[in-house]
Amino acid sequence: VALAILIVLIPNPYLIKHPGFQFSFGAVIALVTLCRNFKGINAFIAVSFIASIATWPIQIWHFGTLCPWAPITNLILTPLASLLVVPLGLLGLLFSPISQLPLDCAAVVAEYFVCLAETLAELTTGTVVVGRWPSPLFLILPVILMTIGYPYIQLLSIVGLVYTGSITVPPDHYVDFI
Repeated sequence: VALAILIVLIPNPYLIKHPGFQFSFGAVIALVTLCRNFKGINAFIAVSFIASIATWPIQIWHFGTLCPWAPITNLILTPLASLLVVPLGLLGLLFSPISQLPLDCAAVVAEYFVCLAETLAELTTGTVVVGRWPSPLFLILPVILMTIGYPYIQLLSIVGLVYTGSITVPPDHYVDFI
């Protein structure tokens, strides 16, 4: 993971501040750290919950929102994406010099996938506005705890981050959304 981070950051070190970078590598680091001991269906469920919960602090920090149903909707959406969108995209990549058809199919399936995600978001509470954290110093203790080799302490530190972010109220002069 560290090598991948270096490969991405060496050409553009400012990407470290980008939410996409933080979401991607935050989820990967949490999965590599916390999912080692899970097998079978437990691994499938753990991956969904750990990836979602690990990215909640990043979501709260950048957007001041939280998606509490994300772990459950990911249980539905991730297998569908793995079975349909990704293989069609790879086929499209392989056959793009010959035919555009696989990429067109991947695009249509991806559009249906987005519609399904939006429908699931409407059926649940959607996103909850919780406000932004006033300081990134909230990250120090949980990050230190996440380096300890015990998965339960690591998971509790992530949950603590999310809880702290969800109860922190932004100052009166701060506007999250208009």
